[in-house]
Amino acid sequence: MRRELERIYLEKDRRKRHLMSLKNKYLAIIYDGCLKNEAARRIHKRLYDETINNKPQYADKFLLGMMIKMANRAKKIKDADLATALFAMFWDSKISDKAEKVINHTVSKQAEMRKQEAIDNTIADNRDAGRWFYLASSHADCAKDHIPYQGRLYVDEKAPPEAMAYAKSRGLYTVQWVMGAPAWFITRPNCRHYFVSLTLRQVEGRPLKRLKRKYKTHTREGDREFQTPKHRAVEEYRDRLEMLRGLYRIQPTEKLKRQILKAEMLLKKWENM
Repeated sequence: MRRELERIYLEKDRRKRHLMSLKNKYLAIIYDGCLKNEAARRIHKRLYDETINNKPQYADKFLLGMMIKMANRAKKIKDADLATALFAMFWDSKISDKAEKVINHTVSKQAEMRKQEAIDNTIADNRDAGRWFYLASSHADCAKDHIPYQGRLYVDEKAPPEAMAYAKSRGLYTVQWVMGAPAWFITRPNCRHYFVSLTLRQVEGRPLKRLKRKYKTHTREGDREFQTPKHRAVEEYRDRLEMLRGLYRIQPTEKLKRQILKAEMLLKKWENM
């Protein structure tokens, strides 16, 4: 289960990076189309073509729909300094932030569906192999609300009588209980914990501390990179730079140049923290 969860979150990160990049390409197409005074339908077609040409399996219809509406809005701008007006629409009005929220919702929903499927499959495989017990990992940087649940031993609710009798003698909760409300242990987005599945023979008569040492389930930090304020800031400024540079390549302006220099300075500051 641990490796499968890692693969799911790596795929989630790849999907998000792709959609963020695609979002910036959409913005550049709208920017370029408006500067060239292209018809809205022509810009729409370019947006569709960009979707098809950039891993359509990663595309998102809600993001594309949002960008089509943005193109219609951009076409209504009547301003002598069109480049500045379009930049203000993209950035100052938080449209880029709204697009990121759509992307985060999409990739999180997809990842959680895959995570639940992986958990169900792992539990089924463990039952076939007679692994009825689950040792939860523990981390020194654990979220406060997960501290009571980490580092404990749990049992499958469908364990056979012998295994269930041992679980009851130890006062163990079921793994299904801890993965549900209110704990949402490992099932909550960004939870970095994992389980090691064990047989009755592996756990019987062995103290919890001994099991933790043997299976090395305690670490200083969770395995996956967690979205700390630094990580979020670095991600935000990298995305902002990609967008600004894309617009600047289409039509360089002093305002865009200043924004690029500012974003580069802030990115360097956060990376060096």
